[in-house]
Amino acid sequence: MDIASLLPNPTAEFNKSLHTKWSKFQSLIDELNERQLPEGTVTAINSWVSEINDFNESRRSYSKLLGKNL
Repeated sequence: MDIASLLPNPTAEFNKSLHTKWSKFQSLIDELNERQLPEGTVTAINSWVSEINDFNESRRSYSKLLGKNL
């Protein structure tokens, strides 16, 4: 089972800081997908990614959410 990709948030304007956080999170996901992780770990990470992908609030709130999960 693979970890879901992080989708760009359509409601958040991506400034340099947010783009950096988003890129780091996606790089982490890419690295983790190259490893054999227990299914429970993948499920937990996919839950976080789903929460981030479904987030529809301001750029600042989105940035905080990314930082919290990174």
